[in-house]
Amino acid sequence: MKKYSRFAILTVLVLALGCIGTANAIVIPPQGAGQIGISAVVMLNDLPVYAAPDASSKLLTTLETGRHVIVLEQADGWAKFTLSDSVDETFEGWADADSLLIDNAWYFTGEETLVYAWNDTEAPVFEIFEEGTLLPILKDDGEWLVVSLNGASAWILKTEADMQPFGMDE
Repeated sequence: MKKYSRFAILTVLVLALGCIGTANAIVIPPQGAGQIGISAVVMLNDLPVYAAPDASSKLLTTLETGRHVIVLEQADGWAKFTLSDSVDETFEGWADADSLLIDNAWYFTGEETLVYAWNDTEAPVFEIFEEGTLLPILKDDGEWLVVSLNGASAWILKTEADMQPFGMDE
């Protein structure tokens, strides 16, 4: 009898230790305005950044898709932003607000997260992400989340575990 109880305890411990290393994906909801501004991500490759909210003003630089910025203010379809929340960072510029995903939710991938071409598990898989990748969510689409993948839309199958930590409802 002791032999079997030790075996059972050992089995439970092995299973419990195996679960410690596994990670479920989570959804991080929009955060709203912070101390400096609102988090945003660039959705257009080579997004032009201007000195003023006018396309005829001086072109300061361009930004790549996926770059994180902090929006300081919005006016007439333009967004003024900085590239960092550091007080030492002084760069500020204006860009078309429609080219930024402002105050969005994020999908933090768990182990082997499949990203599909459309909302069907039989669809081609764009990519398989390991744990720890942060993807901007474009839309909650029932059983699926539409995410931005280098400027393209892609789908991730949503599970209850993904939504539990933050209580997001469909």
